[in-house]
Amino acid sequence: MAGTKRATSAKRLAVAIYKQVYRHGSASPDAAVRALGLTPEEADAGISELARLGLISRSSGGLVAPLPPETAIAQVLERERTLLSEYRLGMAETRDVLDRIVEQFLPISPEARRIVDFKIIPDPRAVASFLDSMIRTARRELMSLHPGPLRSERPLVEALSRGHQLAERDLRLRAVYSQRLASAPRVLAYLDDLMERGYELRAAPSVPIRMVICDGQRAVVPLDPRNSHAGSVVIEGELFVRALVSIFEHCWQDSLRFEASPEREPPDLTKQERSVLEMLAVGTKDAKIARNLGVSLRTVSRIVNGLMHRLGADSRFQAGVRAKQIGWVD
Repeated sequence: MAGTKRATSAKRLAVAIYKQVYRHGSASPDAAVRALGLTPEEADAGISELARLGLISRSSGGLVAPLPPETAIAQVLERERTLLSEYRLGMAETRDVLDRIVEQFLPISPEARRIVDFKIIPDPRAVASFLDSMIRTARRELMSLHPGPLRSERPLVEALSRGHQLAERDLRLRAVYSQRLASAPRVLAYLDDLMERGYELRAAPSVPIRMVICDGQRAVVPLDPRNSHAGSVVIEGELFVRALVSIFEHCWQDSLRFEASPEREPPDLTKQERSVLEMLAVGTKDAKIARNLGVSLRTVSRIVNGLMHRLGADSRFQAGVRAKQIGWVD
């Protein structure tokens, strides 16, 4: 606080001395100091501030002469141009050094491949073979995202075989499926099998990309997410894969736990119950459901509570999602 007050005082003294020189005709800053009746300490503080701003100059004989503000501004700009030029030169030299290290010396290091490595596998059959190999080397955890759609039975059969291999080992196995994919009848039996073997499964309204991550160090993603036949990219290196792990964890947190239900066949739902489930699945509030159906809030509450009980759901939204998962509604 004391330092701030001293700085403010020095600025005020500098302005007073400068005004005395240019407005009141003092011959020099020293004359202005005498005219203002400043103590030596005040004079030194004010003149030092003017010198810092470039508004006075000292001659070889020690005399102090004021400078116009325009001259001080020009000097500051010139000094900044010089500093900027020196900075740019230093940055260029640094860039040249880094480029040379990366291009000429980094590939020589045995640690280089551990930073990041990309491998493109254009053939879907080769991708399946690589996934089999990766699964055999997994040691801690396998994470996967499955947006769908499932275009044929073959990927499901291959995935089931890999799932059995993984389940036999002491690994953490987590997967997030899109609700649309998880509700497909042929996928439901597959997911039931995985859950029985210890997989942690969740369903989300949407999943951004198909992805498999092994031990947080190796990932397989599609070469073209819009074309399932375009092959895949294998990414190795903890630093880069860490970003993909963050994407998975975000999807995991925003999804609901998938639970198998013994009641796979759609029950005898009334048209009203089906409508309620469909609206619950997209997060529609009870008041709007009541307006859409033309019934009271009490009636909606009674229907929802009954459906939640039958589905074993903990929330209204979860009831709608689970109804889609097990095929009660489209």
